[in-house]
Order: sequence, then C-alpha cells, then structure tokens
Amino acid sequence: MYSEKWPQALEKHEPPEDVEDFKGVDGKFEKYFSMSPIQR
Repeated sequence: MYSEKWPQALEKHEPPEDVEDFKGVDGKFEKYFSMSPIQR
C-alpha cells in the first residue's frame, strides 16, 4: 500500500518553477510516478 511506503506531506512548499510546463500534459502519472518513496 502506498501510504505505508510514502512519507506524509506535512509542510506546504512553493510550487516548482516549471509548474506551468506540466499543466495539461498527458501521461504525467505514468511517466513520473514511482512506487518507491524518495530517499532522503
């Protein structure tokens, strides 16, 4: 289950500078989503 692997988002951050470049782009989920949580 994703909720067991992904950390909780507890802080709000500014959106990335290229946010407008990704609006309306098809296939973002398939292209950028990963089951693996980010390694910090």
